[in-house]
Amino acid sequence: MMMTRQEIKDENKQTEGSPEVKSRIRRLQQEAAQRGSVANVDQAQVVITNPQHFAIALRYDFEEGSAPKIVAKGTEQIAMSIREKADAAGIPVLEIPLLARALYYTSEIGAEIHADLYRAVATVLSFIFQAGPNAVMPDIDVPSELRFDQNGRKLEAAK
Repeated sequence: MMMTRQEIKDENKQTEGSPEVKSRIRRLQQEAAQRGSVANVDQAQVVITNPQHFAIALRYDFEEGSAPKIVAKGTEQIAMSIREKADAAGIPVLEIPLLARALYYTSEIGAEIHADLYRAVATVLSFIFQAGPNAVMPDIDVPSELRFDQNGRKLEAAK
């Protein structure tokens, strides 16, 4: 005796749970985790943004001397909250879209940044710590293999 296609789907939902419900639960868990990270923004030394969609808060511990770490990151509403909290705390907010997207898609909260982004982030941190009121933002070079669009797709290398 064979089961119909609909019976197979129904049995799968009963044993494993509805895929729609599971994906909604997963999405809500991710959003809650990211909202909780906004509380750590005051520990950051700089926030790097893509004007409206992404915000990444970075911290570098001079005593530890390891790579900079992501203390908060988010998109849309969470990114707006990160920017607002950074402004309130007097933390510099820089608009560097390619770097913001590269950090967002290659690093996790609490983790060190991707090794290929050390130079770009070091340039930003150096600018923040040494820049005067009339300083001009230096060019930030993001490796071509770490350039993403706002949807997380890799950008084609310029030919």
